[in-house]
Amino acid sequence: RKAHEQEDRARIIRLIGFYNVMYFCGLRSGEASNLMSNSNQIDFEKGLIHIFNREGTKDYPAFRVKDHEARSIPMPICVVNALIEAQEVSEEGCPYIFLSRNSYERVKKNWHRMVSEGKQKEWENDMMMNNALRNFKRHCRWAGIKTDKRLSIQELRKGYGTNLANLGTPMQTLKDLMGH
Repeated sequence: RKAHEQEDRARIIRLIGFYNVMYFCGLRSGEASNLMSNSNQIDFEKGLIHIFNREGTKDYPAFRVKDHEARSIPMPICVVNALIEAQEVSEEGCPYIFLSRNSYERVKKNWHRMVSEGKQKEWENDMMMNNALRNFKRHCRWAGIKTDKRLSIQELRKGYGTNLANLGTPMQTLKDLMGH
């Protein structure tokens, strides 16, 4: 029972981190789900997340930035804290911050299958997480969030852009931060 409670706690911490990165840094879901613990993607000293292309290996799939627009996004302290907490509960042998060991093994298996079939070019960044939209809608219901609009995990990213625009962020800066 204690192991099950620890797994649930780790899952919740990863979800909070995932949603924080999307809302407070404006990452796409595929960008957030591809963040790796031991990489140069996260610079805690400077408070930046770096999004850039990464070649695939035998252990993890390639990551391609949409429109090949590498960028660096500042992290507010809530994101820094959420990432630190997510790293603390990360499971041995899983390089991704927001994936469990089981999810990582599923991703690796699918990646190996695509490579062996010569289809690695068809790999999409969003293939890292299953049911992200379904889970997001469920979490919103549990949180009591009600809307008459179509609910999407993309709303987190849109919220980031809207908040920056409302704060008077110059359009070019906003465009660069969001990777447009």
